[in-house]
Amino acid sequence: MKPLICDLDRLETTSFRYVSFHAPSSFEPEQEKEVVKLLEPVFQRGWNIVVHPDVIRKPALWRHFGSCLLIENMDRRKSVGRTVKELVAVFERLPEAKMCLDVAHARQLDTTLTLLFELIRQFQDRIAEIHISELDSHCRHVPMSRCAVNDYRSLPWLKALAVPVIIESMLDGGRKDWRTEELSLAKQALDRPASPETLAAPVAKAG
Repeated sequence: MKPLICDLDRLETTSFRYVSFHAPSSFEPEQEKEVVKLLEPVFQRGWNIVVHPDVIRKPALWRHFGSCLLIENMDRRKSVGRTVKELVAVFERLPEAKMCLDVAHARQLDTTLTLLFELIRQFQDRIAEIHISELDSHCRHVPMSRCAVNDYRSLPWLKALAVPVIIESMLDGGRKDWRTEELSLAKQALDRPASPETLAAPVAKAG
């Protein structure tokens, strides 16, 4: 992560209304203090910092980021941060933190979308960013299917969340039109204008 932090001043972000930074998704417990320290320049820029709750062993280290800290709900690979109950426990230790709602993670855990509905109902005042995509059987973010789009469209509360949306689909197939198509699918899923500011703002990912 350190090289990326050192290059923050070189990143061209002026054309975007919103930028967030994804903290490393995995590191050793003894590295936690150093990771938090490295994230300070991101915080000083006023950018939101998305973090997986399972890497937070010492919540006191992270409280400094206040509402710029976004806790992301997890997929089936993790043992914390998946359900409302698990996330409530996280927010009890980080009361000022906001939430990053990953709709694909919730849909993978419960295809009836009950979990996604419950997350939105419980944390709607905390949700500050949405991640949208679809997960394959290996928990990799892939382009959205029509089924996924229709599922997301079925939740009016999801469409009502007026927060930035990050498209996390990995578009590695070489098709030049894939990004445009995925942007269109995200627009359909959320009934939003297909503007770069609301649906394609960049996220710097570290780890």
